[in-house]
Amino acid sequence: VRMSIAGVLGRDFVTIQLVEPASIASLIPSVGERGTLVTVVGTSFHPDMKCRYGAHRHVGLEYVSSTQVRCIVPIDLPDMPIELGLSLANDAASSTSQSFKPIDLSIASISPSFGGVNGGTPVTLDLRDPDAAQFVTHCLFAKTAVPVSSVGARSVTCNSPQSEGGPCKLRVGTTDKHPSIDSSQFDFKAFQFTAMEPSSGPDTGGTLRVLGSGFVVGKGNSTILFEREMASHYNSKLCTASSSTSIDCYVGKMMPGFYQVRMSLNGVDVLDTGFLFEVYPRMTTLFSLPSFGSLDGGTRINVHGANYRSQDHLSCRFSNWASNEMAVRKIVPATFLSPNLIECTTPSWGVADLAELTIIILGSGLDLSHRDDGYESLLTFAFVRPFELHSIKPNNGFVAGGTDIVINGGHFSDVHGAVACAFQWSRASIEAPALASFEATVVSDSIVVCSTPEAPSKGVADVSLVYGGDEFHLRGAFTFDEGLVLTTVSPSIISSMTDNSVAVTGAAFRSSPELVCDLSGTLIDAAWIHSSEVICKIP
Repeated sequence: VRMSIAGVLGRDFVTIQLVEPASIASLIPSVGERGTLVTVVGTSFHPDMKCRYGAHRHVGLEYVSSTQVRCIVPIDLPDMPIELGLSLANDAASSTSQSFKPIDLSIASISPSFGGVNGGTPVTLDLRDPDAAQFVTHCLFAKTAVPVSSVGARSVTCNSPQSEGGPCKLRVGTTDKHPSIDSSQFDFKAFQFTAMEPSSGPDTGGTLRVLGSGFVVGKGNSTILFEREMASHYNSKLCTASSSTSIDCYVGKMMPGFYQVRMSLNGVDVLDTGFLFEVYPRMTTLFSLPSFGSLDGGTRINVHGANYRSQDHLSCRFSNWASNEMAVRKIVPATFLSPNLIECTTPSWGVADLAELTIIILGSGLDLSHRDDGYESLLTFAFVRPFELHSIKPNNGFVAGGTDIVINGGHFSDVHGAVACAFQWSRASIEAPALASFEATVVSDSIVVCSTPEAPSKGVADVSLVYGGDEFHLRGAFTFDEGLVLTTVSPSIISSMTDNSVAVTGAAFRSSPELVCDLSGTLIDAAWIHSSEVICKIP
């Protein structure tokens, strides 16, 4: 370009370059965050051009070719679509323009924040910008882009890909190559289930523990589900991961049967644990016999009820009602006898006391004393002082039975039940027949009276007092003799005015300090001569 004055052309000149007007075909992306690098595609681009936002905002560009340049979106653009074009000067448009919409792709929250390494977890991301969700097309887990599966009012959902495990950055983008600047964290977990304790429980519900690895400590994320044929799922009310290897769940009421156990650890994915859980009819206690026994322990108690199971570690727990340091609690194992009967042996107890008897499954904390209908089948057991047997009088009698005996001792009582006298041959062989028992009368806390039974033969017997389920013995305390045989008395006629002695002959007479002659109800002294003769001194 030269200048002329009055038709005279000067020698100096300047050069200008004439370029065709630039044409913008597209913006990639046309929607994005402030600070996004936008690729402008078109024709006739020049290295000296600048990016123009609106009518007056110009920023530098990265020239790639005559058909492609890159522009940085300013961070202070308003929340409204704006025209993006190119210019060679700050005040002149040198191209067509395309609309670019600034949006905020920052993530407010994600749910769930973790999932399995096998992928497939539907992850929902809530966005801060209420208008941004409709423009999001992809989620990026680290460097892996996955398409959006669903779009909500201000959220998007993507299914997690497979991973080797561990935490990763999670971002969203308007294309698979244009992620958001802001990110959240998603953790890939290798879940494993190794054990479930217990593997069965009553239909009234209870607690169970699932063991494994990869669990996330927290409350409310985990859910346990039970499924059986022809039945719907049952969801537990609460599961809590107390550590990365242990989850505790509360199980409510269920129908008896076998259930497949599944778990959701993040509230979304449902995983098969491989465990089978048995629900059985609840065990119930009804009554126990005897209801009292010696505080020395050793009393066998039969506890009657329903639905007892041989595979459960049933135990009897005895406890008093005291608190703090005065509380006493003792647990003894129970023996399964039938679905309706178990047996346990009482422990020793320090003092005479009324104790609460509860049947528990050892290790589960399950108390069988409470029933669903509001009735509490509370069992009690009275610990009493053991009987003491000191002596018996007389200590011998006839095999025909009917001898009234007096037992002297201590702590006798019939407050909790009847007392009986029992007789058993001392050192008896297996073939020896048992002797009968008779009800005894408690005269005082130191005297009991009863009668002897009929014995099949003579011999020495142990005498016992039976109180509830306990027996208290006097070994070899009573001798059964054959019945006396009276043959003659000589003289048979005597004067009532003088002292006389008569000889009584017969059989089976035995020397004893208690040997007397009964003269019409009057007892007189007798002198044992030998087994067939006794002298009676008649006053």
